[in-house]
Amino acid sequence: MANHRPGYITASTVAPFLTGKGDELLKGGIEAAMKIADERLALDGLLQLEEPWGGNEATEWGHMHEPDAIDRYEELRFETVYDRQVGVSDGWLSCTPDGYVGEDGLVEVKCPFTTKTHRAHLLDPAGFAAEHNDQSQFQLMLTGRDWVDLISYDPRWAEGLDIVIVRITADPVWQERCRIRLEQAEAVIAESLEELKSKITAITL
Repeated sequence: MANHRPGYITASTVAPFLTGKGDELLKGGIEAAMKIADERLALDGLLQLEEPWGGNEATEWGHMHEPDAIDRYEELRFETVYDRQVGVSDGWLSCTPDGYVGEDGLVEVKCPFTTKTHRAHLLDPAGFAAEHNDQSQFQLMLTGRDWVDLISYDPRWAEGLDIVIVRITADPVWQERCRIRLEQAEAVIAESLEELKSKITAITL
C-alpha cells in the first residue's frame, strides 16, 4: 500500500485525468493537474502545502492485513510474490505495485474496512475489477507487465469467502488514451508553473 509521491501522477491519483470517453482532458483532469503543479512548486520550495493526509483507521486496517492477503494468495495460486512495494517511475509518472509475480504479473491488494464492501466484491467481481481498473492499468503500463491479480481480502469471513482474486490484463487502447490525457495534463502543469514562476521575476523587478 504505497503513499502518494508529491509532484508525481501515480496509480492512485490517475483516475481524474481519465474522466469522459474521448481524448480531451476534462475539467476534473485540469483541476488535478493544477494540484500536481502546486506539489511541484512545493518541491522547489516556492509553496508550503497543507499537511498531507496521514490516513485513518481504514488505512491502518489495510496496512495491517495486506501481508496476510498476499500469504493467502500465494497459498491458493502456488505463486511467490516478490519485490513488494518496489516502485517504478517514468518521468513524473510513478507507481508502487503491492508485489510482482513471475515474469509477467503483479498483485494489487485491497483489504476492505467493512465486511459489506468485501461482500460486494464476492458477489460482483467484475464490478470490483472495474472500480480499480484505472489504477491497475496504470501499473501495467509503467511496469510493462501483462496482468495484475486484484485481491480483496477480509479475514473476518470464513476460509473460502475471505479472498476474491480477479485478473486484469493489459489494455493497449486504455494505455494509449491514458498517455494522450497525461500529455495534456503535463502541458497544463507546465503552463501553470511557468506563469507562477514568472511572477517571481515580476515582483523582484
